[in-house]
Amino acid sequence: MSALESWFAATAQQQPSPEAGHEFVFRVVWGDVRDAQQIPALETEVAGKPDHPKRALLDNLKILRDHGRPVSEMRLIVGPEGAWRLCESTGREKDVAPANPQEFHDVGQSGNVVWSLTSGQLGIVPAGQPPPGYDYADLGGEARRTVEQFLTQGLSITRAPGTRLEPALLDGASWRRSGSRDNGRIRYTIHGTWDAAAGQGRVTRWVFFEPAASEAGKAEAPVVAETWRVLEGAAPDGCGGSSTVAGFERIDADGRVKTRRELIACRTVELDEVRRVAAVPAPGATDPIRGEVRPRRIVDFVSNLTSESAESSPSKYQPVGPAYDGSPPGATGRGFRPFGWGVLALLVGAWIWIRTVGRRKLPG
Repeated sequence: MSALESWFAATAQQQPSPEAGHEFVFRVVWGDVRDAQQIPALETEVAGKPDHPKRALLDNLKILRDHGRPVSEMRLIVGPEGAWRLCESTGREKDVAPANPQEFHDVGQSGNVVWSLTSGQLGIVPAGQPPPGYDYADLGGEARRTVEQFLTQGLSITRAPGTRLEPALLDGASWRRSGSRDNGRIRYTIHGTWDAAAGQGRVTRWVFFEPAASEAGKAEAPVVAETWRVLEGAAPDGCGGSSTVAGFERIDADGRVKTRRELIACRTVELDEVRRVAAVPAPGATDPIRGEVRPRRIVDFVSNLTSESAESSPSKYQPVGPAYDGSPPGATGRGFRPFGWGVLALLVGAWIWIRTVGRRKLPG
């Protein structure tokens, strides 16, 4: 194994210390401001047609023009015992976000319970067996994969089962290495620089290709699907060693920036703090991050409970099923009550839409 490949393998394995709790703060900026250039043509197209299907797109592009791109600030707190919490606050580039924004979506896990909290709703599901469409843990998993990519310059992707890596090709101070997995469904070439004296490399960009042709023996030139450009500059203090990068820009095949992920801060946290912030929020109590919890609706698939109120007051809840006393529920063998799934799905969907519109599932 060459010195370059030894560095590559070691960097790909970088992870937070398993003996401590950790907090990572990063920002995701969505979309490309050039999308607003479509506005004049769309205004002409929808003029005099109030029910035109592109009117909603036009409205969204005007918001993009006037308020800037959507921004999500992520705060991931993880511990070695399996407890974790992901806090997402959303806003716009040109707007001043309040200190405790109303537009937030938090998910977390405490023991065998996974939960979701917004300003209006609290959802609770059993870990490992959520109802269809309520896999809150997947959002936490995506955030953890993003953090691992910050810590490894993206090379954590190569740890995925079934990955096949070609030998690294070194050309002076530059190198590249190709890989694939899932029978060619995910293919990429990694580009970087190499300091032979220091024995240190640096990833500069990833190029992902469209899936390989399924026909046996059919040879075609690879088609670029998207590129990840590693942001220049040092990572924040306390975020690991030289392997950590400041962030990535995801660029589509047409050169449009789809997302920009920036690492903001990192710190070590006490295990008691991890347990405290990961605990299931209790209506009427004070959450350590969001303050007083007053959801208008609770959908609890662990205790088989749905409750709702026209006002955000715990005393107004009219529970359906066993009374909810605000304490973290334990997993039970009872089935899920489907009442209220539609409303919660709409809420979760509204939050996830801004993060998934127009994007492919990122490798991890």
